[in-house]
Amino acid sequence: MHSTSHHRAARTIRSVTLLVLLPAMLALSGCFMFESDDLAVTTPPPPPVQPSVEDTAPVSDSGLEPKIDYFDAAELVADGARFINVDTKSEYDREHIAGTSNVPMRSLNDLMTTWARSDTIVITSSAESRARSAQAILAREGFNNSHYVAGGHDQWQGSFAGTDARVKTNPALIYYFYVSDTDNAPNLFGTVTAADLRTLRKETMGLEDQFPNDIEVVTVDLLTQRAETEALIKEYDLPTVTVSGWWDTVATLLRLFHVQPSGLTGQNKTLVAPSWLLVDRDGRTLYYDALPLDTTLPTLYSWCLEQER
Repeated sequence: MHSTSHHRAARTIRSVTLLVLLPAMLALSGCFMFESDDLAVTTPPPPPVQPSVEDTAPVSDSGLEPKIDYFDAAELVADGARFINVDTKSEYDREHIAGTSNVPMRSLNDLMTTWARSDTIVITSSAESRARSAQAILAREGFNNSHYVAGGHDQWQGSFAGTDARVKTNPALIYYFYVSDTDNAPNLFGTVTAADLRTLRKETMGLEDQFPNDIEVVTVDLLTQRAETEALIKEYDLPTVTVSGWWDTVATLLRLFHVQPSGLTGQNKTLVAPSWLLVDRDGRTLYYDALPLDTTLPTLYSWCLEQER
């Protein structure tokens, strides 16, 4: 009897407990469901994609982006830019763009300490990605005038050097004679502006892109490449003007030639600029003087068509 009463009391207590706890459990369950639904609705969107180093890099003093093409690279180098190759030494020895100095990636951090941050630097590599990485390193260190060449070696239209360097087989040659320091004495060029000369040089170099297996363009700066100029004058017996001094010849130069004699002293011979020396596959030469700008490129293009294999 006592045992039966005890069991009844226990059941009663459990029933009351369940009745008390059940609403609370249902309420909590509803809260959890609401919170879960609320989280599903208010989940924040994924963060925006951060721009790459290339997108955020500052534009250089020249107004160029970090990634440049062959034409802009060639122009910067002609204007005195530091021209480096960041391949390993063994890769560099096998093939590199003519005129580059080897600065392997592992040596870059040490060598950059010897450069001025205002230097213009053109970076090349057999692979564009490596040149891009080198430019990003330089940009982080404050070298805002550093650029890498698009496309690696495959997109370079100039000459190569090295034990396994690619070469063109007996191409026809266009020697383009120009001057680099046009801004210091622009009046010497008469109606030909410095911008005209830059455009003309870029268009001339573009002929090599249009005739990649037939034409090689060689640019010669009459102001800085004196030895190369004198060698070509002698080899091809080119017509020249004798510059005996600055003040004595300015009037003559203004009247007769588009030429920049700045820095030349004594009895020096110089070519007319801009001008072209065309050498076909058989070594025959055709020398063009300072042609009108509107007829120069069509004339050169026609000559290039004649040189196609």
